[in-house]
Amino acid sequence: MISNVSSLSANQLALLATTFSAFLVDACTEFVVGSEDDTVVVGRTMDIFGNLGSRLVTHPKDASMGSILSDGSMGMEWAVRNPFVGIDAFGLPITTDGLNTLGLACSVLMLGESVYQRIPAEADARAQSINQLNFCDWALSNFDNVSQVNQSLHNGEVIVTLISVADFKNSLPSVSRILAVSDVVDIPSDIPLTSHYSLHDKDGSSLVIEYTAAGFKTYDNTIGVMTNDPTYDYQEKTLKEYLSLRNPNPVPVFDSLKPRDHPVVTTSQGLDVNMAGLPGDLSPNSRFLRTAVNLNTLIYPTTAELAVDAAKHIINAIEMFAGSVYQDPIKFGDTPDELWVTEWATIRDITNGVYSFRTYTNSEWKHIDLDDLDFTKGAPSVSVAVDIPDQRFDAVSMMST
Repeated sequence: MISNVSSLSANQLALLATTFSAFLVDACTEFVVGSEDDTVVVGRTMDIFGNLGSRLVTHPKDASMGSILSDGSMGMEWAVRNPFVGIDAFGLPITTDGLNTLGLACSVLMLGESVYQRIPAEADARAQSINQLNFCDWALSNFDNVSQVNQSLHNGEVIVTLISVADFKNSLPSVSRILAVSDVVDIPSDIPLTSHYSLHDKDGSSLVIEYTAAGFKTYDNTIGVMTNDPTYDYQEKTLKEYLSLRNPNPVPVFDSLKPRDHPVVTTSQGLDVNMAGLPGDLSPNSRFLRTAVNLNTLIYPTTAELAVDAAKHIINAIEMFAGSVYQDPIKFGDTPDELWVTEWATIRDITNGVYSFRTYTNSEWKHIDLDDLDFTKGAPSVSVAVDIPDQRFDAVSMMST
């Protein structure tokens, strides 16, 4: 494969590199775990090359929000009705993953084939427009549950338009430009980060929202999994090809047929042979399939604590480590900006209002109870870098006490 790539012309190489850069910016997996005590837990990975410079940010009640459009004008402006906490990216006022105080969760996951609505010329319509990176900010701050968001979308109460990171950054007032994109991640900042969206609430409803050339569509996410390209309906159809997979090990069915003088070895070669054929690569389709099968075979948790534990293990099964995927299809480097990793992961107990996260450099889970945060009107928005340095565990001192 490498020799075939190296034989391409300079123009072909440039086109290939551009194609990879445009679509392989972000790869994420999200899933839902329930429990017998009716807890709803949502797990999610943020897989990317480079460093997003993400921060955990609080958005108190009545805080001012707005969405900048690609022509530099201001689109929709509103005040936070439902306070929420979320993780941003690029130092920009965008929420890639969040949870509000009423138990509505929203995530942004990349979808390369997204096609958004045009910026309207009419002033009234512009006032209803947001860019695609602010979708979760709009949803979390305005709505109580999935049904309300779905109804608002189908009523045409919001117009979702496209903006690149560069246009977003350059359109912000200088006082709001917290961090230049070029200081965070080594990707062309004019890349439009096209996405689809995943919503969940404490009633157990899940919704996928996509804007493509086929138009605006929503899907009830009955599988409880979402990744990236292709679109959700295609992923759902592909899953049907793996309905025969089962988790019990096979029994030695040939025992009654083997000759007495020539016994046949009928034991399996190891555990989980009935899962043979399940894709193990890190492509979006394979991550979707593997996560869906893992959820299907999971012993249903009885408590919220066990549901959170299950989410942690499912995340472990799909996370990326340095070297598992290279961003540059031509040059195989070894610096962080050329390698894909699971930069951070989150677990949202949306029933009990607990937001948890960990990072690639610190695998210890940090838990935040939303009830402990100051979301009152007039409270300041607080942010903290999610990439908290790992701390040395002094086992000697602990064991000597």
